[in-house]
Amino acid sequence: MNFEQLLYVEVLAQHQSMQKAADILHISKSGLSTSVRQLEEELGITLFERTKKGSKLTSQGEKVISSISEILRSKMQLEQVAEMVATPNIPQTISIQYMNTMLRPFISTFLDLNKTHEQQLFISCQDFETIVQNVQEQKIDAGFIAINNFEHPLLSNLSFTVVGKSKMVLSCLPENLLSNLDRPVSLDDLKSQKYCLFNDSSHDVFFDRLQFLCGPLRLVMRVDDAWAMEEVVKSENAVFFW
Repeated sequence: MNFEQLLYVEVLAQHQSMQKAADILHISKSGLSTSVRQLEEELGITLFERTKKGSKLTSQGEKVISSISEILRSKMQLEQVAEMVATPNIPQTISIQYMNTMLRPFISTFLDLNKTHEQQLFISCQDFETIVQNVQEQKIDAGFIAINNFEHPLLSNLSFTVVGKSKMVLSCLPENLLSNLDRPVSLDDLKSQKYCLFNDSSHDVFFDRLQFLCGPLRLVMRVDDAWAMEEVVKSENAVFFW
């Protein structure tokens, strides 16, 4: 087992296509397939179900993919620490985490900052509780969260600054029934929809309130980032909150 094999598995799991993953990794499709099979044999489990439609994680693969990703992240962090020790004059590193779609309004600011300051920005998407916990434990420098309660108990002893205000919006594809209504959306309209939620407690509260009004609603998936949300909405013609 080596880091290269673990990276191959992570990329293949993300794209579910042997050819696409091979193109991204700049290796041959046969080389990728052989490397993944060798890792499966070493681990004694089947990571992927291979069909004409692509390569999808098996139930065994789904149970170990998070550990594989964690190992790769730990490797990267070790390399970064080693580089800092070896070359102490490298640019300062700033770690920032954000919730679901909150990166979009600030990405241009981050890019401008990167041009004018000798800094390295590490930006990742996480849920509300994880961001707050990582700030409290000083694992990151700052976090962007969406919240409608400034007195939330998790925010105690933290410096919290409002950077913007907005209302939660329900979004869907142009071909969705809701986009073509010539009247306000009704509860009956919402009952027939499929829903995709960001992994976020405030969205859970809103969705629970909506189900209180409409009855049980069809939740097709929960996701952590905007790219995954886009894919689910396109595939399922689902609606989502942001």
